[in-house]
Amino acid sequence: MRPSERVLVAFLAYAAVRLAASHDAHLRLRAVPPLDLLLVLGLVVVVRLARDYRRVPWPPSTEAARRLHFAQVGLFVLLAAGLAATVPALRPAPGTGGGAATELVLRIYAWTMAALALVVPFALFWLASAAHIKAHGRLDTLGMLGEQGPRALAVARDWGPLVTLLYVYGLLEPVIGVGLFGDMDLPLARLDRAMFAGHDPRVLLQALISPPLSVWLSACYVLYVPLLPAVLGAVFARRDPAPFRELSFALTVTLAAGYVLYTVVPAEGPLFLDRFDVPLDGYYGDWIKRDLLDPHRVPRDCFPSLHTAVSLVLAWGAFRHARPLFWATLPVVASIPLACVYFRYHYVVDVIAGGALFAAVVALTRWRAAPQRADSAAPIAPTS
Repeated sequence: MRPSERVLVAFLAYAAVRLAASHDAHLRLRAVPPLDLLLVLGLVVVVRLARDYRRVPWPPSTEAARRLHFAQVGLFVLLAAGLAATVPALRPAPGTGGGAATELVLRIYAWTMAALALVVPFALFWLASAAHIKAHGRLDTLGMLGEQGPRALAVARDWGPLVTLLYVYGLLEPVIGVGLFGDMDLPLARLDRAMFAGHDPRVLLQALISPPLSVWLSACYVLYVPLLPAVLGAVFARRDPAPFRELSFALTVTLAAGYVLYTVVPAEGPLFLDRFDVPLDGYYGDWIKRDLLDPHRVPRDCFPSLHTAVSLVLAWGAFRHARPLFWATLPVVASIPLACVYFRYHYVVDVIAGGALFAAVVALTRWRAAPQRADSAAPIAPTS
């Protein structure tokens, strides 16, 4: 069993115990989260397969099969266009209330997800069958499944624990939405005030509130979501699977530890409990967040700030394995901790805890990898 799989099994065991011990008859599972993230991650796999597909030329003996294979694309386009025009689920309506610019962004997003729902499954099959035809001169579906099955299983095991934990967040509110103890908002607020000489840091930040800063920070807060497929995709694109498995393990541990801490230190956050003198509006990003993120959050996901911890882990992975992407996303990652406090979603202590969780996860990941590096660096003893 891989390390990420062990982490997932341990968390699921903890979740099962929590569910079995719960006596609240009103606890219910939330609706299944949308497949948006899964579709985007599927697109990442498609891009990787497409790059492998371009490396291998079509042999001359497969010309007829190649023409037939490319004809499938035309048929798919016609079928997809017909489905998009007739099936209501593929013509989604975006949220309302954010103005024309926000409506346009949400509409583009909705259509993009609908297109991916059609394109990703077809592209996966098309690329896998192309590789099989190039190797064997014809398409044998059963043979292709037998040939590509082990590879697909390896990819599924690489992604599975992380994707499962990303979706567990929305499915198990009885586990990560209701804590072992009473709400801890008051102690967390007191810790914040103690660190700032008796002042509420969110009240102190009111002097900085301005439309440009609100727009920037709200955009950074929302961009936390596409950071995941962007960084994971860049690392997954490497031919060596070790860097991706390292980053996936670090993220899996981060999420599992964060979910457990939600139950130990349950808190809703200052936005839902305190009143502030200066109103705060995230403008376009705020409306997008309300439509795309808020419907799927659980009520007590404050301590630690996983926005902070996960974004720092992604930045660490990008710095190690995708340096240009690290520099491109650094302003966003650096702004996310401030956005968490600025928009009153988190206490300062939540952000500090998120940073501490990041440091602990990196230390654990490096410690786990140290014996492997030592084994690979050890000289091979000569044989007689």
